[in-house]
Amino acid sequence: MILDLFTIRRIRQIMDGYIDAKVPASMRTSVQLAYELEPDGLVLSELRPSESLRGWERTAFACLRCQSDGCWHVYARQNKLSAQEPPQWNAVSEAGGQHDFERQLQYVEEDPLELFWPDWQAHNEQEDYV
Repeated sequence: MILDLFTIRRIRQIMDGYIDAKVPASMRTSVQLAYELEPDGLVLSELRPSESLRGWERTAFACLRCQSDGCWHVYARQNKLSAQEPPQWNAVSEAGGQHDFERQLQYVEEDPLELFWPDWQAHNEQEDYV
């Protein structure tokens, strides 16, 4: 389903607040989160400094799409997390479809199947920076 302007503005506001809260200012020189809006949803990516130090490498890891029934669905990256490979997405059936975008974003945040945050979860056990 193609997103209307009101929904796009709402999602931008939610995502900007989420990203600001997720990545502490002290960490933003080593990791960032970003999202790219698509006609029917968005792709959430992690950015890290490139090895050549000429910018950031973007690695897409989660996708949220609004289907024709108005429900949001969560997709996890199927292929290896790599900035070089285009992502291939698998639906996360355990997340189901929700009319509430924020519930699906919360599912990605909680990551009960450890599909989205494996590196961050390992750090979280050592120090609380999220």
